[in-house]
Amino acid sequence: MSRRNVIITDPQTTSLKDEEKENNIIEEHEIRELNKVPCSTLHNVNLKKIKSFRMMRQNYKLENQKQTFISSVSQMLNHMNITENTLNIELLIEICNISHELFIYGNSKDRERCKLESVQELMLPYFMDNIQILDTVLTSIQHKIRKSNCLKRFLRRAKNFFF
Repeated sequence: MSRRNVIITDPQTTSLKDEEKENNIIEEHEIRELNKVPCSTLHNVNLKKIKSFRMMRQNYKLENQKQTFISSVSQMLNHMNITENTLNIELLIEICNISHELFIYGNSKDRERCKLESVQELMLPYFMDNIQILDTVLTSIQHKIRKSNCLKRFLRRAKNFFF
């Protein structure tokens, strides 16, 4: 006769482990610091005329936008339980909509790359840490996401510049 070992786990200890995992994810997002964007002039010389310098400034701004987006949205997601919101498509759509409104600097390829990376980084725990599931859902909901256009981005940049 064979003996079977049955392991009984306490539901409170498993929920504590889940909470610790959630806290570690959130703390990981809050540690990031913003990079300082280099000054555009040096001894009364406009460095923006140099294409490589202009691209470097855009990359700094794009990375700062990405870090700001991740830290602010992770604070919001801090109040949401991962187990209750697993595979929550409405949450994913809203996070994508926010990312389309926030990312205004850089060319379209870089903006799309940063949007995708940041949404994946934030939403991966809500999709069972499976990138394939998240990518599949993202492609299936593309038509529900409100896209930004050139005019909206321009107005947002002007608002940031003047105010």
